[in-house]
This record gives sequence, C-alpha cells and structure tokens, in this order.
Amino acid sequence: MQFKKAPDSEGLTSRWVFLDAEGNEVYEIGVYPVIFGFRVRAGIIDAGVYHLDYCCRDDLSMVSSLLAICVHRLSSLTSFDEESVHSVCPVFGDKLFRNLPLLKEFGMEQFYDPPHPVQEKVK
Repeated sequence: MQFKKAPDSEGLTSRWVFLDAEGNEVYEIGVYPVIFGFRVRAGIIDAGVYHLDYCCRDDLSMVSSLLAICVHRLSSLTSFDEESVHSVCPVFGDKLFRNLPLLKEFGMEQFYDPPHPVQEKVK
C-alpha cells in the first residue's frame, strides 16, 4: 500500500492518504481541530466514518508523534477495514492522553495525564 502527503480537506489538516494498486485514494488520516484541542482521525475517504479518533487535547507534540506513528503503522496494511486498522492502531477509548497501556504500546507514555481525583468540598 502506498501513502502520500495530501492537501488538507474539509476538517482534516496534516492529511495523508493511502492509495490502492490503481492509485485511487482509499483511506485518509489527519488532524481534526476541535474546540478544546486536536484529534487524530483516520477513515475511509468520503465515508464520514472514522476507525481511529484519538483525543490529544491541545498538545501539538503529542499530535505530531501520534500522527507519525499511525501513518507508519497503517502503511503496513493491504486493506482498511475496521478490524485491520484496529490490529495496528488499537482503540481502547478515545482519550489517548489518559490511556497508559495504549500510550506505552505507541511508545508515548511521556504524554500520560492521569485523571485528577475529585477534591472533596470543604465544609
């Protein structure tokens, strides 16, 4: 499977596309800006469904690291069905910054942000 840097699309920036044997763009991955930061999303082009949708808050270093890792892992695939994609980029909830096992698998444990305990109200 061949992949290449592609122009931004509606919604996705830093976009990469994967090409089939005929050179058709079949799959895309990129950065999706949201109100509170960025998500790394990947899915079949023009399907409106994303197999990957990781929340990275507003940490641009985390976003660029994750995007590079996912592009590299996805480039080993020959098909982009949900099962194949999840075999190389697992999904255990979307808030990657709170998912230590997945961060370790990606070699990104330095971005871990443990949940903060709720402070009890002082009476």
